[in-house]
Amino acid sequence: MFLAWNEMIRNKLKFSLIIGVLVMISYLLFLLSGLASGLMDMNREAVDQWEADAIILNDEANQTIQQSMIAEDDVENLFEEQATLKQHSVIASNGDIEENAFVFGIEEDSFLLPKLTEGEQAEKENEVVADYSLKETGFEVGDELTLSNSDEILTLTGFTESAKYSASSVLFTDNKTIEKLNPMLSEDIINALVIRDADWQNSEVNDELEVLEIEEFIESLPGYTAQSLTLNFMIIFLFVISAAVIGIFLYVLTLQKTSLFGVLKAQGFSNGYLARTVLAQTFIIAVIGTVIGLGLTFLTGLFLPPAVPVEFNYLTMIIYMVVLIAVAMLGSLSSVISVRKVDPLKAIG
Repeated sequence: MFLAWNEMIRNKLKFSLIIGVLVMISYLLFLLSGLASGLMDMNREAVDQWEADAIILNDEANQTIQQSMIAEDDVENLFEEQATLKQHSVIASNGDIEENAFVFGIEEDSFLLPKLTEGEQAEKENEVVADYSLKETGFEVGDELTLSNSDEILTLTGFTESAKYSASSVLFTDNKTIEKLNPMLSEDIINALVIRDADWQNSEVNDELEVLEIEEFIESLPGYTAQSLTLNFMIIFLFVISAAVIGIFLYVLTLQKTSLFGVLKAQGFSNGYLARTVLAQTFIIAVIGTVIGLGLTFLTGLFLPPAVPVEFNYLTMIIYMVVLIAVAMLGSLSSVISVRKVDPLKAIG
């Protein structure tokens, strides 16, 4: 370790360039990870708030809530804890700003009722509670909302956090209000039944209905799986690229130091000691580079506008940091192999 650190101190510029490259790679990796988490959360936040085990939809709805129509009598009292859900998509405006949104019609004693961060619950008809992202775009408690596909005027009474669905904000209201917005959702018709029941798989439902485990339902959301796979592949490729870049840099450095390794071998330094020196250098470079990259990522997060869907998961960041260091160590194996092949006589000659 001493030999590795001493060489880095004596060749600051050379090793600073390598660390700089790793900083940029790790910075991009961590930032991409945060963006991936943010995009995924935008699709599923409202569903995660349910803390549900499963959901029932019409079998012909292609696993989408809005296309599903269920007679409430067909699912009455089937599970330990259940909540009806009605959904309608709208474009809401407060007169200055327009935003795409989903209206969720829920019962007043339902476990789907959102927790407020500001204002009051929607207790009367045509009152709604909105996801906090609408406040960040300029909506305020007390705003009267007009809708693009309805003559109804909704009053915004409060805000809740983490309530986005398919990348759009959610407006929570009662069933009577949503029935006005969509007459097809009559008193006896719902879009879905949300279930909290550990033994939900043991209950039988109508053949025309489909019961989905909640994670399966989330994965079927439009674009969710495609976005997740795309971003995860990009992250994997960044790991591979980092291994290749570190491997190439260290291999070139090793070739430049062939005569030095030959002298050290002639003085009695073993292959194992020299290999550990190369690995120690790689470890130091990787740790410094990833720590700086992580710091820059968190610093960037402080200045990103609310419109950018970024969510930093600290555990994921630490795992990626450890994997990135391990990948860098793996990339240095070619240098270790080349050190073992150095012939002292040829190198000195």
